[in-house]
Formats: sequence, C-alpha cells, structure tokens
Amino acid sequence: MFVKYNAVLRGLLSTSAFLRSKVISLCCCVATAEEHATGSISFDEAKSSLNTYTTTLHSINSAVIKLGKLTKATKVYRGITGMALPLSFWESNEVRGALAYVPHAKV
Repeated sequence: MFVKYNAVLRGLLSTSAFLRSKVISLCCCVATAEEHATGSISFDEAKSSLNTYTTTLHSINSAVIKLGKLTKATKVYRGITGMALPLSFWESNEVRGALAYVPHAKV
C-alpha cells in the first residue's frame, strides 16, 4: 500500500510523465490504465477515475502527528567504523537496563 500512497502523493500534481503514468497504472482500474498507456485518453481524463486514498492519507497523517507528540526527542547513535559508543550508553537508566557485556569500555 505504501507504493500506492507514495505514487498518489508524488504523481498527482507532478509534471513528470513517469510519475503521472505510475499513479495511473497503480491507482486506476486496469481498463483506464491500459487506455492511458496506449494514449487513447489523457492524464486528466484518467485522473477522473483515480483512487486518491484521501481519507486513508489524512488518517495516516493524523496518526503521525499525534504519535509525534508522544515521542521524546533524544540522541540517536549511528554506527561508525572504528569508533566506540560513550560510556553513558552502557550505564543503566530509566529507559533500559545496562548490558552485561561491554565490548568497547575502557576501565
């Protein structure tokens, strides 16, 4: 479903022929998609039978906004070759317990 939602968001108002044809092929009925592919109908004519998933996309957006208010922004550590995580990462806190094995800690 992500592919269809992404096609609608990117292709509906796009000037790119590729994105427009992608949204028609994914979100219209097969007959309309084939007619558009052969060039017998224009994008605007095909767009009239397009499923834009309006309610679904609004629901997803609303959920992301509401869940974003519950999440606390914290530091994110990404792996870098040859580097070690800080010692504070290995210490127990209110979020998680400390690990028993500390591979890079220098005592």
